[in-house]
Amino acid sequence: MTRRPNSRPLANVFIGESYNAAPSSTQRIRELEQRLAELTVDKEQLKARIAQLDRQIDAERLRVNSLTFATLSAGISGLVWDILVDDGQYARRGQDLVKIVDCNTLIVAAGVAESLYDSLSVGAAVQFRLFGDDRIFDGTITRLGGSGASSLYANLAVGPSAQHLQRFDVTVTVPDLAAEPDLSCAIGRTGRVIFTGGPIAQFRRFITRYGL
Repeated sequence: MTRRPNSRPLANVFIGESYNAAPSSTQRIRELEQRLAELTVDKEQLKARIAQLDRQIDAERLRVNSLTFATLSAGISGLVWDILVDDGQYARRGQDLVKIVDCNTLIVAAGVAESLYDSLSVGAAVQFRLFGDDRIFDGTITRLGGSGASSLYANLAVGPSAQHLQRFDVTVTVPDLAAEPDLSCAIGRTGRVIFTGGPIAQFRRFITRYGL
């Protein structure tokens, strides 16, 4: 009695031609490496292009900024008192742009009654004291403007009040004001002018004379 051979198929057995798998994988790796190299080159080119565009943007900003501002040279040194043009406004040649106050030429404008005005003369000595300050400064009358002298204030930083124009205008220079650090540019401050021939000066001389 003989045994029949086992005719059942073997499980999980695959027979095929696999000798081409390794060369195919190597080729794929080379293709990916080549693509990676190409992308790296593209990346460097894009970085260079971005850097070039950044330089162009910076240059354009400088050009635009050079057209939007300019350095102005003033004939005097002082303080900017008023800006006469708005930001972005077109300015024509010869147009006034800024008002600058010359603090080295401070003047005092006084309004007096007609009776006192008639007794004053250019070159007469006066005294001036700021309100709230005990210091007294010597001054000199430099102009007698009369009544309604509004045109005399056209080039001054502070214009006259309506009440001031109802009186007689007297311009006084007080050189020592500019020498005081806290008063070197005391524009707009008010005080009292004491005229040599005025009633206040006469009253002071009376007190001094009799020791009162």
